[in-house]
Amino acid sequence: MGDLKRYLLGGYELDIVGIRNLFYRKGYKFFDGQFNINLIGIRMHNRLTDKFSDMFLMIYRDHLNNWHIERAIGTTVPGQFYHYNYDNPKGVGIIVPGQYSAAFKQGKHKGVDALIQNTTFKVYRDSNKDGKIDKDVIVDAPPSCRFDFHYAKSSVNPEKIFLENIGKFSGGCQVLANWLKYNFWLSIIKYSMKLYNYKKITYTLLDEEDLVV
Repeated sequence: MGDLKRYLLGGYELDIVGIRNLFYRKGYKFFDGQFNINLIGIRMHNRLTDKFSDMFLMIYRDHLNNWHIERAIGTTVPGQFYHYNYDNPKGVGIIVPGQYSAAFKQGKHKGVDALIQNTTFKVYRDSNKDGKIDKDVIVDAPPSCRFDFHYAKSSVNPEKIFLENIGKFSGGCQVLANWLKYNFWLSIIKYSMKLYNYKKITYTLLDEEDLVV
C-alpha cells in the first residue's frame, strides 16, 4: 500500500486489490458489478491550505467488467477564506473520514448540477484558526448543512479547466478542481443511479495515513 500512496502523490501503478483490502480491513463496503461506483476522497494533508491538494477516486467496472480507476485533484477541506470567516459559532466544518452510505443525491449547488448532501455527516468543528485540522469537537451535520460534492470553476476565466486555489469554492464541501472532469464523473454517476434505480451514492473519505500499512 506504500506504492499506492506514492502513486497518488505522483506516479506509481494504482493497486485496486490494495484499495479493496483496505476497505475490508476498515469494515467498509467495496462496490463491485458493472457501473457500481466507489466514490472516494483521500485527504492528503492535515492542514487547511488554500491549494487543491487532495485526491479523489472513482472506481468501477464497465459493461465488459473491466476496471476503471479515475482520479482527480480537489479538496476535502475548506479554503482559507472559510477557515477565517465561518458562520457556525463552533467553527468551520470539516468532514470526518469514514464511509457514508447514501451520502449524496442529485441536485443543484448554486444553480449548477451537482451531488448534494443527503445523509448526516460527522464533522470536525474547528474554531481556533491555526491552519491545522483540530479534531477535538465532532458534531453531526444534517443534510441542511449542505456539505455537497461539486466542482470549482472560474467566473472570470470560465474556459480554464483546472484551478489551483480553493478560495471560496469550499466551506467544507468536497470539490474537484477540474470542472470538465467533474462533469464526466457526474455523467457516469447518473448512469449508475439510473441503472441500479437508486438515486444516491455512497462516499468514502480516507486519510493519507490509511494508505500506509
